[in-house]
Amino acid sequence: MCKKVHMPKFGLTPFKAWLFFAILYSFSLLACDEGTLIVTYQTDAKGSRLDRVRFWVRDDLGRQRFFPRGKAFIEDAKEKSRMVVIRRLPVGQYTLRFLIPNQDRHFGEFPVRSFVMSPGETVRITQRLSPVQTPKPPLLYGDVIVSYEGPEEFLEDVQFCLIDKKGETRIFPENVMEDPLTGGFLAMLCDVPVDEYDLVFYKEGAEQDFIEKRLCSVQVGGIVSMHCTFSSQD
Repeated sequence: MCKKVHMPKFGLTPFKAWLFFAILYSFSLLACDEGTLIVTYQTDAKGSRLDRVRFWVRDDLGRQRFFPRGKAFIEDAKEKSRMVVIRRLPVGQYTLRFLIPNQDRHFGEFPVRSFVMSPGETVRITQRLSPVQTPKPPLLYGDVIVSYEGPEEFLEDVQFCLIDKKGETRIFPENVMEDPLTGGFLAMLCDVPVDEYDLVFYKEGAEQDFIEKRLCSVQVGGIVSMHCTFSSQD
């Protein structure tokens, strides 16, 4: 004898149906406000200076972000390339500018890349940073990454520079950007001659010559990271 199987009934009122689809639509709108950027770059067959390549991504409002951060990249040992995946990038128009130590003119000029991020889109940018085909002198430069944080009202007038031990050479940053991770500021000094420097933080017009001084030793082909946290008492 066959028995009837009664399936449970789920009541779906018009209001519940409307609410369900409204939630789905809201999530779809959120998802469509962003996209993904994939940047792949390489230098030469040996991967020279690949670990020193950085790039800025700048939106049409002038806001910039610095990549790669730390070890946030995928390295292809065979192709001598690196790939950086930037997820949840807001829609809009962008420019991308590569930075690489090039005081000795080992590399040619690098174009500024432009792209438009559309809702839900994945944009891929591939860049080969090719050396010029002429002999170059030995690399006698390094890079310095300087970051600092503290109370917002205190940081407004803070500046910094590198001063060599003779006090003759002063190296100032070309571009100081906000650091979204700390709320402070970040700058990269490329092609700094190998030497020992004082990293000096100061304020124009202040009574004291400096508000903080740190020793910074630049090595051949190296990257030095310097960070300073200020308090309101500095």
